[in-house]
Amino acid sequence: MKLFKNVGLQELKDILNYGILPISITGNDNWEENYRSNNSREVVYLFKPKGKLNTFMQYGLVLLEVETENAVKTEFMPNDVNKDYYDEFIKDKIETGEIKKIYIPKIFEKQIKKTDLLNEIENRVTWVELEKLPEETEEYEKTVNVSDWYNYLRGFKNLRTEKRFFVDDFYEVEVYDYVIEPVRQNTIIF
Repeated sequence: MKLFKNVGLQELKDILNYGILPISITGNDNWEENYRSNNSREVVYLFKPKGKLNTFMQYGLVLLEVETENAVKTEFMPNDVNKDYYDEFIKDKIETGEIKKIYIPKIFEKQIKKTDLLNEIENRVTWVELEKLPEETEEYEKTVNVSDWYNYLRGFKNLRTEKRFFVDDFYEVEVYDYVIEPVRQNTIIF
């Protein structure tokens, strides 16, 4: 059965070494307090798109395609925001050999290549286009934050350094005109 999972870029090397493991094993619960659904931490969550939308970057900008058996389909809560977009499946673990493809949107390539996050694994990545791009694509590509921290996947219009006075001295600070947001529920063009 072909299923998918969005994961964080920082997690990718470990996933390729150890497989996709549940939060109870990895301890990698990057959800803010009170923002995570009441889901088990003992299983891995996978999805199968119901329609055109096939990547959900709020869960990680890397899309993994897996081929696995015996995944169990779950039932969404009636108020779950994703119930119209995909079917959800769970499994105890996804072995490394079950990971068949790694997709990363090409719009993030310039910023990712400034890091060491793909060292020794870049040849396994398929760079893909997104159907919906921010209006200021060129500026977004140059400034997007690809980490999983503050301002994740945000770009900045007219990002620059200026001297500003704080308390008792001038300091160099980054300033910008406004934030450029991506469309996080999107369609990867395979």
